[in-house]
Amino acid sequence: MPAARLIRWLASTALAVLLVVLPSGLVRTADAEESRAEESLAEQCRLAMQAMRCPGALVGVFPDEGPPWTAAVGVADVGTQSPMRADLHMRIGSVSKLFIGTLTLRLVDRGVVSLDDPIGKYVDGVPGGGRMTLRMLGDQTCGLFDPIASGPFQAAILESPKRMWLPAEVLGFALREPVYHPPGEKFRYTNAATVLLGEVIREATGADPTKVLRDEVLGPLGLVATGFCTNASPPEPTPSAYRHGRAGRWLGYGDVFTDVSGYSASWSSWAGDMYSTLGDLGRCAKPLATGELLSEESRAQLHAWRGTGPGAGYGFHISQNRVGIGHSGDVPGFNAEVRYSSEKRAAFVALTNLSNAADGRLPAEELAKLLYASRRSEPRPQRGPAAGQP
Repeated sequence: MPAARLIRWLASTALAVLLVVLPSGLVRTADAEESRAEESLAEQCRLAMQAMRCPGALVGVFPDEGPPWTAAVGVADVGTQSPMRADLHMRIGSVSKLFIGTLTLRLVDRGVVSLDDPIGKYVDGVPGGGRMTLRMLGDQTCGLFDPIASGPFQAAILESPKRMWLPAEVLGFALREPVYHPPGEKFRYTNAATVLLGEVIREATGADPTKVLRDEVLGPLGLVATGFCTNASPPEPTPSAYRHGRAGRWLGYGDVFTDVSGYSASWSSWAGDMYSTLGDLGRCAKPLATGELLSEESRAQLHAWRGTGPGAGYGFHISQNRVGIGHSGDVPGFNAEVRYSSEKRAAFVALTNLSNAADGRLPAEELAKLLYASRRSEPRPQRGPAAGQP
């Protein structure tokens, strides 16, 4: 997009292009009060996006009972000002970890792998691989260096932003660096853990992990517009992508609004290179968060929470915060928040084509908070403990 046009867009304090597009059939009730509440929520999202200079978003509340509320807010491209659409394919970043974690536990249930298996059984050259178990990879206590923190890797990504990286190449940048700590000692988030789990799936099944994921998770959940990217961009239709980086360095966080459309996220590999749609994520948020595809024993592993901060925790490739259980995702140009709350008896999904605001906030995370606050808490079922938020 021409620089002059981009500057004009940023200078517009009113951000008139941030249109609220309410799909046909959005308001499914004749109740005027509920209709006004839904319109108010869409307006709250628009105002929050305006404050963060976020071009576009797809948001939805998916209750356990009754129809969902969804909205497409703002624009898919700041140049053409084409509106956001509910059918757009959006990168979901580390929400990919929800899928890889569930797939790993599905293979545990089938007896294909064990959480007590050392990673050295499947992948050579991992420091401490004889003591580092699949459980430690899943709960992020493996201690391996995060590949995206590698200076040489960042330089290579910046030099070739549309390059498609192989998992082995990504792991190479992680495994050549010192470990953060011995295996199992403490929590330290790293994409290397997920990339290794993806390679375990390949070695243990003898099949492409994307096929195994389709057979074991995507298919059973009825997801038809979700998968790993095979090119630098998600499949069409997909919006343009933006982030706030630093001058001359889009990969880092900063306050310079930058167009990163078409840039690859394959540097995140199995940890973050998936795409999906609002509808698919609304359909799978609760099943993935509550472990519906898993045995009782594997659900316990999924929700073996380790505290990571106030109101936050991490299980087996799944996180919890004050909104609910699920995961966040952030890759250049896209931000995703997918949560399920048993308190609210609803899933909350927010997807944006801006990965980060200039002040460091994550736009999808902020929108998910609004979605959560908009819904009343529901009485818990009396038949037993509610699944989801502990």
